[in-house]
Amino acid sequence: MKLSALLEDAKSSHDTLIATLGECFTKIDAPSRHEFFNDDSRRWVIGFDLALEYSLLKIALSGGKNPVPYLTFIRAMNYFSYDIIDFTNEYISLRGQRGRFIYDDFMNPNTSEKLMNLVKEAITPIIEDALTGAKTADFVIDKDHYQILEDNILRIVDCFLLVTKSLDEIETRKAIETVREEVLLPIIKNNDELLRRTNL
Repeated sequence: MKLSALLEDAKSSHDTLIATLGECFTKIDAPSRHEFFNDDSRRWVIGFDLALEYSLLKIALSGGKNPVPYLTFIRAMNYFSYDIIDFTNEYISLRGQRGRFIYDDFMNPNTSEKLMNLVKEAITPIIEDALTGAKTADFVIDKDHYQILEDNILRIVDCFLLVTKSLDEIETRKAIETVREEVLLPIIKNNDELLRRTNL
């Protein structure tokens, strides 16, 4: 399957993912929407999108494989014309530090580890805000938003893993678990808490 076809398929799932997160934003209680997101759904959606991008980056840079096609895929999935590198560079600038990173820096062993650490440091606050907001959002009660999110996230991962055919079964399983741990499990935990409160 050609990269263009994989990207088309992945972007379709990504569009559904973004739209579903937008629906869920309306279900966050009003005080939390204001406190964590200034009533702007874009910040909520970007938080989850960055978590997904970070997960894909971890997969791309693991195992000594050629990261170039995977990085091409991640860059093409940019929904907001503002991706994880832009976010990290803005974070560096706000800290008063010099220098800017580009995707090619992920392929340089002298900068890759430093950049990944900076990426994680930069995106952690917005991801934590997104997950805090998720504690009051209904992903499952009137519509199974979680299932829609999971189906589309895993479809994106399927397309991502097909970019090259170099991953074996064990690496594929590890990749899926990486995304589950970074993106899906926090949603499950937060909704378990919501359901417990609802059923009290």
